[in-house]
Amino acid sequence: MAHRRPAFLIESLQVEGLPVQDLLVAGRRAAIYPGGSLQVAGRYAKEGKARIKLSGSFDGKPQVFEAELSLDGTSELAGRAWAEIAVQQMLALQDPEVDDLAVAYAQHFNLATRETSFLVLETDADYERFDIRKEASQAQVEDIALYLHEAWRKQALQEPSRRRDYARLLDRISGENGLFDGGEAPHVKQLFDTLQEGDFVLADTVEGGKLPSRDQVPAPYVEGLRKDRRHPALHLDEAERRAKEGLALASLRALSNLIEIHPSRSDALRLVGYRLMSMSYPGYAAALFDQVREQRPFEPQSYRDLGRALDEAHSYGLAAIQYEILLAGKWHARFHESLQLIAREEYVALMRRALREKKISGELLELFGERLEALGANDDQADLRVTISWNTDNTDIDLWVKEPGGEACGYNHKDTSNGGHLLDDLTQGYGPERYVMKKARPGVYTVLVHYFSPNPNLLAGETHVEVIVTRKAGTPQEETVRYPVVLRKAKEGYEVCKVRF
Repeated sequence: MAHRRPAFLIESLQVEGLPVQDLLVAGRRAAIYPGGSLQVAGRYAKEGKARIKLSGSFDGKPQVFEAELSLDGTSELAGRAWAEIAVQQMLALQDPEVDDLAVAYAQHFNLATRETSFLVLETDADYERFDIRKEASQAQVEDIALYLHEAWRKQALQEPSRRRDYARLLDRISGENGLFDGGEAPHVKQLFDTLQEGDFVLADTVEGGKLPSRDQVPAPYVEGLRKDRRHPALHLDEAERRAKEGLALASLRALSNLIEIHPSRSDALRLVGYRLMSMSYPGYAAALFDQVREQRPFEPQSYRDLGRALDEAHSYGLAAIQYEILLAGKWHARFHESLQLIAREEYVALMRRALREKKISGELLELFGERLEALGANDDQADLRVTISWNTDNTDIDLWVKEPGGEACGYNHKDTSNGGHLLDDLTQGYGPERYVMKKARPGVYTVLVHYFSPNPNLLAGETHVEVIVTRKAGTPQEETVRYPVVLRKAKEGYEVCKVRF
């Protein structure tokens, strides 16, 4: 029997003793697991003593938690902490009608969010100087908790629609990165109009046993959980062990621990997504990359990761949307042009594969044919192509390939006498870096990565690199192998593999 962790299920939350309004629970939590916490914030009209009462059930039995509160109004940060919860819940609705209210509260409390990162300034004079509309005085709500409750109720009554959610996404990012300002804009709109509701649904299945019971879990893993359950290596190693034993479902459960522990960290989401790709679960990886895209829509890498996963999950239309967004958007200069070049090649390969496998039809079939004529003219075939991406921002990872004869291609020697070429040296962001050999001479090619400069705010001090080695790239005989690499020490080098021609 699978081990089930009981949770405290929340039924009601009350504050007694003082009138409180705008009472919010961070994350709209409905359950608390052992060791977890609940963040509650509200607004009160006068100082004094109050009692918070949390009612619910734990493991099927009724239970009540109570705590004394001293409301004295001395905290300068309390109001902003409340506003952060309120604004995040407004944005979570993904409703354009509510976004204006979120901007108003963010401006009033000086909060930077995905909607207001360029709209929050220090003084009223700055708003006039930069000609930015200050909306704080234009949107008033008597009780934000009741307003949000009603908004969520109305949304729950709507028929779920992933297509509608994507329409809202396009509307939102169009103002952030000039998505619809350039020459590629019509392709985004045209592709979106061809997709139906079913094209936006992600699906994946798992075969491979049941979840282990407590006594089946290895003692080192249990001891590791007790000492430091937040460290990625603990869960990655256990997931790999279970996968080797053919326990696919149990392996996925070990990986999911990382997401439960670090639900808001995009580097954790990317890390698990890359591992799921290497385990041939692209649908599950796409679900995680979709969360990254939601958290970091201003980064082109978010769309590339999602597009690659959707491609491998055979969701070709939805994958194509991600690549069209990447190609149409105007991104920060730190994301070099080589990213769009690589994305363009991947997009062309996606469309060719979809046409070759006859996985699409109708308008999408015609559209792919037209886009291939526009994008596929370049000679993108190569005997060897190596691409690296990594899960942490502001991190410098270097790709090196040592060719037959000993000549090495890298950031300070991008072109070799044999014809090897490194597209770009990316010192920020998440990659990708790409090595290409059009015509490989016989011999052994050694692929290496070097941890040149880490981000000091890394997850457990590590960077996880996905290395993709492709032979006969751009041809029907294309073969791809993925290698996950963990880098823990600055200036550390790692030999990934050897490729023989």
